[in-house]
Amino acid sequence: TCEDFLAVRALFRKVGLTLNPTFVTFTPWTTWESYRELLNLLAEEDLIHNVAPIQLAIRLLIPSGSGLLQLREVREVIGSFKEAALSYAWNHADPSLDELCNQIRRLVKAANDCGLTRRQIFSSIWDLAYEQGPPHDEAVPHLDWVLPRAAIPYLDEPWYC
Repeated sequence: TCEDFLAVRALFRKVGLTLNPTFVTFTPWTTWESYRELLNLLAEEDLIHNVAPIQLAIRLLIPSGSGLLQLREVREVIGSFKEAALSYAWNHADPSLDELCNQIRRLVKAANDCGLTRRQIFSSIWDLAYEQGPPHDEAVPHLDWVLPRAAIPYLDEPWYC
């Protein structure tokens, strides 16, 4: 849960460890609202530099024999089993979220190739998430208040996940 995540975050800070969270951000249950909430949480909790940008484009893999295949809502979105990927292809019920995922994946690859910082990449992902998709009632927070900080140790292979 989000509360569990925040508790782990607090514990890591208390003992002086650097948290390097990973996510499966795109699932059949992801919504525009939940994706935007994740981005807000990362900004509010000062975790932008701790998260490899590719983590914000990871799609759920559904392998053969997965318990998820027992869920009606999963069976409604999966396609055929892709032997090369060892998983079922699936499309989100909202095609605009599949497109967002693809755009973010391309953005992260291009940004890594250009040597952009995690903060710069996050800002571009933020813009995509708030400029596209359904309208939102909440005021769009601005990232101007997020200050640059010392580098967080991380692996330099963007594909490691």
